Amino acid sequence: LAGAQYYGVADSVTIRSMRISSDSGCTGQPWAMVRGLEYLYESANAGVVNISANILPTYNDSTDSLAVKWLSDAVAPVLSAGISVVVAAMNDTADARQRDLLARVPGVVVVGSVDSTNTLCYNSNYGSGVTVYAPGKDITAPPAGLFRSEDSIGKCATSFAAPQVAGALALML
Repeated sequence: LAGAQYYGVADSVTIRSMRISSDSGCTGQPWAMVRGLEYLYESANAGVVNISANILPTYNDSTDSLAVKWLSDAVAPVLSAGISVVVAAMNDTADARQRDLLARVPGVVVVGSVDSTNTLCYNSNYGSGVTVYAPGKDITAPPAGLFRSEDSIGKCATSFAAPQVAGALALML
């Protein structure tokens, strides 16, 4: 939705793809996210990073605090280099800070999804961890990966909303 030729925002940007999650979904491990952020900082020359993956909490306060510290330490130099980090709030119909450790990292832009009437999508995460809401329902997406363009119609997803915010930020560079 950012960088697509016929759909979305910022059609002239260069996209680099990196997979940090498992093959079965959008859940990553803190170490993989840290390594991905380090790689982007060291070699990718990015202006905006869009992350549509979550780091699930363990609900063990000391373990989660350590993971948030690792993620914060990895994000800090990226942000200091002027690279914006945009994160999908994910789709659990819950407080984003309770369902995704990335929503607890200072400085990231966490994006929830709304429909065309600016109503929160039925499954979007929400709360103080969400920075901004963007359209995430009935978004026409280019065919790629798991989705065909017609598959996006009727769906609500923060992974449709976050790339639009990333694309808007890329246009401001």
